[in-house]
Amino acid sequence: MESGEQTTRSRDNNGILFAVFIMLMMFYFAASTSLRNRHWQDPLTIWHDVLSKSPWSVRPYNNLGNAYRVDYNKPREAIKYYDRAHELSPREVPPLHNMAVSYLMLRDFNGASIALEKAVQIDPSHAVLWGNLGYTYLMTNRITEAVDAFKTALVIDPNYKMARENLEWAQMAYGVK
Repeated sequence: MESGEQTTRSRDNNGILFAVFIMLMMFYFAASTSLRNRHWQDPLTIWHDVLSKSPWSVRPYNNLGNAYRVDYNKPREAIKYYDRAHELSPREVPPLHNMAVSYLMLRDFNGASIALEKAVQIDPSHAVLWGNLGYTYLMTNRITEAVDAFKTALVIDPNYKMARENLEWAQMAYGVK
């Protein structure tokens, strides 16, 4: 009988140990989830966390720039992150284009032109780059270059409405063909 009682106690102990183990695992996963959720509070927190884990990756720099520019309306801060992304990967277009948009927000048309000129050298088949470059040229009185940029955008995408409207306006306002 004693061995039967020991077997029953052994099973009871195993069940208690198993229940304690399950409860500890649940506590561990709940705590881990809670800690991880802190990183998902806002885009800056997420991307700063990603940056701390991948400091040589372009994506966190570009996305931090996007967060500062789009979510927090801080284009000057965004430019710093886009610039770093461009340093890490000089042949990637998105950081340059995003940098140019930030410069446009600041009405720094020369800064935007420089970024866009680099971008169209990398990807000359991107109509939006050409359209934005044309706009920066237009805003700095480089009318002939603006018209050429708009025409290039329209060769790439004949349905690009902004390029067509800006081209028509430049031609009408300045008499350039």
